[in-house]
Amino acid sequence: MNPDDRRSPGSGVAGPAESVTIIPLPESHVRRWDDELIVYDQRCGETHLLQGVVAMLFEWLREGPCTADALAERLSAEQVDGVGDTYTFVRQVLNELQRLQLLEVSPVEDQQASQS
Repeated sequence: MNPDDRRSPGSGVAGPAESVTIIPLPESHVRRWDDELIVYDQRCGETHLLQGVVAMLFEWLREGPCTADALAERLSAEQVDGVGDTYTFVRQVLNELQRLQLLEVSPVEDQQASQS
């Protein structure tokens, strides 16, 4: 992730009433090596390298939709070094994943209605 591509915290994706998840990707298009993920996006032919905590967040998002706040709380519980403020870090990662078009955002209300 290039720090120059990051938007300011609180801007961009995933407000408090929004849920985020990773776009549907075939299992064969996501590969793990140690703490790195290689993600192939067949829609555009691009391959992305996700490392460390970014790879971990990506995998958590593949588990299913959640809010940015829930991701930040989960990351805080992991006590990961080097991320600084977890809420800011999570929003920066989500903004980057959205810029790469790997993220889907939907209102939380829609998520709850579809699960009923």
